[in-house]
Amino acid sequence: LGLLFSDQNPIVIKLAVYGGKDRTEFKVKKEFEGSLAILIDLLIDYCKICNDKKIIKPENGEFRRKELVSYPEKALREAVLNAIEHANYFFRSNIKIEFFEDRLEISNPGNFYGGITLEQAKHGVQSFRNPKLVYVLDKLGFVENYATGIETIFKSYESEEFNPSFKISDTHTSVILPNLIYAFESKSSILDTSNVHENVHEKSLDVHENVHEKSTQDIITTIISAIRLNPKISLEELAGFIGKSKRTIQRIIKNSNQIKRIGPDKGGHWEIIDKPSH
Repeated sequence: LGLLFSDQNPIVIKLAVYGGKDRTEFKVKKEFEGSLAILIDLLIDYCKICNDKKIIKPENGEFRRKELVSYPEKALREAVLNAIEHANYFFRSNIKIEFFEDRLEISNPGNFYGGITLEQAKHGVQSFRNPKLVYVLDKLGFVENYATGIETIFKSYESEEFNPSFKISDTHTSVILPNLIYAFESKSSILDTSNVHENVHEKSLDVHENVHEKSTQDIITTIISAIRLNPKISLEELAGFIGKSKRTIQRIIKNSNQIKRIGPDKGGHWEIIDKPSH
C-alpha cells in the first residue's frame, strides 16, 4: 500500500483513444505512472478532455439548448475509481482506459471479489479486495466507501436508450459505457434520411457549415483543456491527441484569440486568454 502511494509506484495505467470501433487505429496512447494520490487526479482530468461535448439546438417547442456529453461525468469518474480500488495488483496486467468511437471500456485485473454478483453490487453489497486502499482513498476524498459506485454508473444512464454493461471473467472486470453523442448522431442520421421531401442540396450545405463550425470550436475547446493541464505541451502532442495534422492545429491556434504562445517552440509555453465576463 505504501508503494502504491509513493513516487516509485510500479503500477502503470494505460489510456488509449482509437479512431474507430476496434483497436486497429490509435489516435492517442498514454501511460500514467507515479503515486496514486497524484495519478488519479491527472487521469480523471485527462478523461474529461477525452469526453466530448455537443450542443443540441432546441426543437419541438423547447426553448433551451441542451448540452450532451459522450459519457456522464459521474459514470466516467466512478468507473475509473472502481477499476483502481478493486484491481488485483498482484496479477501481471494493466488497468486500461480505452475510448472507442462508440463506447468507453475500462478494465482492470481481478474479478468481483468474494463471489458476489453484478446484481448484488448494483444494490450496494460491498466486497473488498483492497480494504486498506479503499480506506485511504476514502480519507483522501476520492471515494465514498458505501459501495455506491456501480449503482451511480447505472443511474447516470437511466434516462438514456443505451445502458452500461459489464464483462466479468475469472481474471478481469470491464465496464462498457455507451457513447451518448455517437448514439444521438447515429439516430439523427437515420431520421434525417427518412424525410425525402426536403431540399436535399440546401440542407446538405447547412449541415456542412454547422459541422465545420462545431468541429473547429470543439477542437479549440479541447486544445484549451489540454493546455490548462500542460502549458508546455507541443504542437505534435496536440495534433496526436486530437487526431488532426500539425498544420491544422497551427492554423486553428493562429485564428483563435484565446491562445497565445510565449517564448520559442522549445522551452516556451502556451497561455490562455480568458474572455472577459459581462
